[in-house]
Amino acid sequence: FSINVFQACDEYCKIITINQLCDNSSGNIYFYKNFNSDLHYKILYNQIKKILTNETQLEGTLKLRLSNGYYISEYITSVLLYNRKLFVFPTQDSAQKYTVQLSMYTQEELTQRNISQKIDNYIYIQSCLLYSHGDGTRRMRVHNLCLPISSNNSQIYESIDPEFLACFWAQKSSHLIFKYRNLEKSITKIENEFFNMMTEYLSNQEYIKKELSNEMRTLILFFLSVMKLCLFNKKKDNGFQNDIDLSNYYRLKILKIPIDEILAFIYPRIYLLDDIPNLNYGEFPDVVNDSTEGINQGNFFLIDNGFFLGIYCKK
Repeated sequence: FSINVFQACDEYCKIITINQLCDNSSGNIYFYKNFNSDLHYKILYNQIKKILTNETQLEGTLKLRLSNGYYISEYITSVLLYNRKLFVFPTQDSAQKYTVQLSMYTQEELTQRNISQKIDNYIYIQSCLLYSHGDGTRRMRVHNLCLPISSNNSQIYESIDPEFLACFWAQKSSHLIFKYRNLEKSITKIENEFFNMMTEYLSNQEYIKKELSNEMRTLILFFLSVMKLCLFNKKKDNGFQNDIDLSNYYRLKILKIPIDEILAFIYPRIYLLDDIPNLNYGEFPDVVNDSTEGINQGNFFLIDNGFFLGIYCKK
């Protein structure tokens, strides 16, 4: 069984404690602050319908196997574990994503654990999911991934994906806030990680004039956007900081939703609505850049900033 909780409360309800029921059963929490039937009815209806009509896979266990010398150092998304190695899913929801952080053993740790120190140019990752299908059959699904590794820092930084890394830091920020129960300590730790990475990146450049690649410039802007989010901002009077339940609810959501949905919090999507009458069925309006050039393309826009949808009409 999987527990899904619908919470509608005007008072402080300690949503973190309630969410533990959901985490340990692969469920979700749905929070309606100041519930209004006129405003929230359709959302509530669709969420309940999705749960009741979702194709359900039961009794799943997932194991990750890694190359020698690598291990899971942090479980960013909360999940029920058996012996710290086996993921346990009473049910599976295809809309939920789980994030873990991988690390390498040091030379001393390799020696202590009697692990081969053979150098390999690749890291191998295998996921194995054992589950009961909706038709009653027991099934297994295996995925294999092979990635090249390098000790050349220049190659590593050139291959960075700014969008993914910014979303990962948003997830890790949420994770640390719940882990340490201290917003300032958590965000300071994330800022130090980023600062150390940028220091290493610049120190490894061979030429005197330090230059940033386009990817690294984008990464800096995205990281600043993450740190400016009201969920991670150290200023106590900012945004949702005044409402502990609502802040924690969004942090919980960031831990489980896909990368493209997290990105809306960091870099809002702006859709041009002027041409909607001319669109065919199934077509979606164009996304424009959030710049003067983008806004000059029309007069009516839909804005998705992760927290809510808004209509913007130019004068």
